Order: sequence, then C-alpha cells, then structure tokens
Amino acid sequence: MDIISNLRKAGFTLNESEVYSILAELGESKTGRLCEKTGIPSSHIYEVLNSLVEKGVVSFKLYKNAKIYRINAPETLRNIFLSKKEELEKTEEEINIAIQSLKKVPKNNETISDYKYFEGIKGIKSMWLELNNLMEKGDNMDAYTGSVESFEDLTTFYLEEIHKQRVKKGISSKMILPIGAEKEAKLRKKIGKIECKFIEKQSEGEFIVHKDFVVLQHTAKSKNIPRGFLIKDSMFAGMFKEIFNQMWKVSKK
Repeated sequence: MDIISNLRKAGFTLNESEVYSILAELGESKTGRLCEKTGIPSSHIYEVLNSLVEKGVVSFKLYKNAKIYRINAPETLRNIFLSKKEELEKTEEEINIAIQSLKKVPKNNETISDYKYFEGIKGIKSMWLELNNLMEKGDNMDAYTGSVESFEDLTTFYLEEIHKQRVKKGISSKMILPIGAEKEAKLRKKIGKIECKFIEKQSEGEFIVHKDFVVLQHTAKSKNIPRGFLIKDSMFAGMFKEIFNQMWKVSKK
C-alpha cells in the first residue's frame, strides 16, 4: 500500500506524508532521526511536525527536555476526511444559495442574439447543463452528432446527466448518428423519448437545435481542446433546423 500517495490525496503535503510514514514505521522518533530518514533539513522539520500535530494525527512527549514524536491512532486520519466533507457540504450549500440569488437577478440586458463560448471538457459539460436548464416540458431537441470518437469521452455524462434529465422533463429528441454508432443509439433509446437515424458520412463537428438556441461543438480527440458555442439566435436556429430536416430525410433508420 502506498501510504504517501494516499496521504497526499487526503491533503497532506509531500513532507507531511513522508514524516508521517516514517513515524508509522519507527513507532516514535526524535527530530534528528526524522531529518536523516526524510532528508528534510532541521530548519523545516518542526514546521512539518507542528502541522501534523495541528491536524491531530501526531503527538509528542517530553523526555529529558527533548520532544519525541509518534503518530496517533490511525483512525484519526478519518477525522481529516470528515472535516473536508463538512467543508464541502458547507461550500455546496453556499453555492446553491448563490445560484438561487443569481436566478432572481433581473435580466434587463437580454438581446435578440447572443452567444457563449465554452472550452475544455468541463466547459462542454457546463454548456450542456445550461442548455438542459433552458429546456421545458414538451420541447424537442434535434442533434446531428459527429463521429463516434467525437463524443465517446462524454458518453457517460450525456447518458446520465443530459438524456435522463431530458426524458424526466418530457423532452423528445431526434438524433442523426454515424453508421457504426448503433450501440450508442441503443443506449439512448433505452433511456427513452428519442428517435435515431444514421448517415454514412459524418464530420467531427456537431450541432444541436433547440427552439431559438443552437449548440456547435467539437470534442474529438484529434483536437487538443474541446470547445463549443451556445448561440441564441432565432434566424440561425431556423437555418440549422432546416439543415437538420433535410439531413433527416436522407438518413437511414
């Protein structure tokens, strides 16, 4: 078991992890031996030990005016996890309050046409969550997907976050996928409220049309940075809707 790696994941610094690991091995030790074992200079060892003491995972005793350090019961490490869990729960609560407050802010500056640019996998996920929030019961969503490789990194997210929420809201969808993506279509059909067709030639780029909104995205592995646009423009939405309808006619079931 890689104790140091696990301690780093729990939030320990590298020095803290190494000192704790050595103490666990030795049982107890003075600072001099810890310096020898870890290579940490004596000018820094007390700072590391004091931090571990503050975390509640190390304690010391005095013997002939010298401090002898030892680890506390290993179960004390769980207290760090519980503390982090409480912090995350508090942060989540604060974020939810902020979200509700932002929703109440008057939208006085809305325009007929607008767009947002998103970058990276996290950005793409945020874009889809935003689009999902715009959808209302009874709406529909038309999607022209790229090659299988273009969306495989996001498949789990699409199935668990987007399509399940779409069905929960009662939103139907038409989707054009590349021939060879029958497995992906089956997974989406299993969730429900979707009709899929297939087309032989498929680019890496994708577009989605929903009411006055158009999503343009590129998430293929051949590009370093996934990116997407969420566009609000009735004219562009109408244009892409017409393109989709024409492609739908020539696609195969």
